[in-house]
Amino acid sequence: MGSFFQKIIEFVTSVSLVLLSVICFMNVILRYIFKIGLSWSEEVALALFLWIIFLGAILASVEKLHIRVDLIIGLLSKKIRRILEILVLLIVIYALYILFKGSMIFVGNAHKSYSQTMPWLRYSYVYGAIIPSVIGMFIVYIGNLINILRGKELW
Repeated sequence: MGSFFQKIIEFVTSVSLVLLSVICFMNVILRYIFKIGLSWSEEVALALFLWIIFLGAILASVEKLHIRVDLIIGLLSKKIRRILEILVLLIVIYALYILFKGSMIFVGNAHKSYSQTMPWLRYSYVYGAIIPSVIGMFIVYIGNLINILRGKELW
C-alpha cells in the first residue's frame, strides 16, 4: 500500500479521533453543567470509534504492528521460517476472505436498519467500516506474500 493511501487513512483517523473527542467532551459538558445532552452523540461516537478501529487495522498491517509471537520462529532456520511465513500469510489471507464474505452479508442486513436518533443514517454506513478495512488488509498481506515469494525478508 503506497504512502499516499497511508497518509489519507492517517488523516481520516486523526480527524475522526478529534471529532470523537470533541463530541464526547461537548456532551459531558452539556449533560453535567447544563443538564441537557445530545441524543445523537452516542451513535456518532460509536460510528467514529468503529471507523477509527477498522482504518487503524489497515495502518497496523502496513506497519506490521499486529501481535505476533516469534519466540519459536527465531530459533528456526531461514528456509523453515520463510515457509512458515508463507503458510501464515496464506491463512491470514483466507481468513480475510471469509471475513469479507461475512461482512458483506452483515452490512447488507444492516442496510435495512436506521439510527434511532438520526433517522437518515443507515447502520450499514456505520458497520460498513469493516469492508474497506478487510480490503486494505487483504492488499497489504497479498503484497507481503508477493515480497516473500520474491525472496525479501518481511521482519
